[in-house]
Amino acid sequence: MNRTSALILLFVASLTCAALPPQDQPKPFLLANDRLELTISPGGARLDRMIIKDGPPLSPLAPLGHFLALDGFGAPSDQELAAGMPFHGEANHQLFKVISATDSGSSHSVTMQATLPLAQETLTRTAEMIDGENLVYVTSTLESLIGVDRPVSWAEHSTIGPPFLEKGKVAVDMPATRCRVRPFKPGDIPGHLAYDKDFTWPMAPVIGGGAANIREIPTDHNWLDLASCEMDPSRTLAFVTALHLEKHLLYGYVFRRDEYPWLMSWMNFTGEDRAARGMEFS
Repeated sequence: MNRTSALILLFVASLTCAALPPQDQPKPFLLANDRLELTISPGGARLDRMIIKDGPPLSPLAPLGHFLALDGFGAPSDQELAAGMPFHGEANHQLFKVISATDSGSSHSVTMQATLPLAQETLTRTAEMIDGENLVYVTSTLESLIGVDRPVSWAEHSTIGPPFLEKGKVAVDMPATRCRVRPFKPGDIPGHLAYDKDFTWPMAPVIGGGAANIREIPTDHNWLDLASCEMDPSRTLAFVTALHLEKHLLYGYVFRRDEYPWLMSWMNFTGEDRAARGMEFS
């Protein structure tokens, strides 16, 4: 069985990959056209760094950057943990091999592949650039190595952070409809949103009454929240973007709504150095 998905990266930036020890870390792959340079780490096939050649070397992504949560999202079950399944699945911890690369004419691409031993799946991931475009086309194919149908948990985990993520200067947008704040979870940083409540994007209920526009990066709060939203079911394509209002830099994704019908916003507003906003479509 194969599952193929495509997404378009409008702007991608830096990520630190620590999946392998430094002495064993293979060299990253540099993919470029006349406008962009994209570095892809073999560890997890992570989108490691992208810069606009004629723009500032500003990295929109937090240290977590963009990685693939496959086959699993979040913490594994007790049984999965006992079997060796890591947090967010195996793909992020596998060493991907380059199986083909092209750099001819106006097209530039690389294809990487790895097998997930516990999930018994083979993932093939291709990134392509075309001259004259500020876009990266990413196509992923997942092949099951077993002969029966089974559910697949697949999330593209993208996180923006400083210096791109500035208080009051970044707006996140998406064609979302109904949403829900996560239930209460103990932690060091309190939540600002009312736990386990439904709302319509982008106005989320606040503890104590009122609502907050979660499109905006707040200037007056230090809090940690998560909310999941359904992408508009009437759309064929969905998107999520982060716009820096002063620098006029747009970072984002376009994807098929039927393949990624939900998006989780991880709002980790815990101070300048640790601030993060996850845009995790799944």
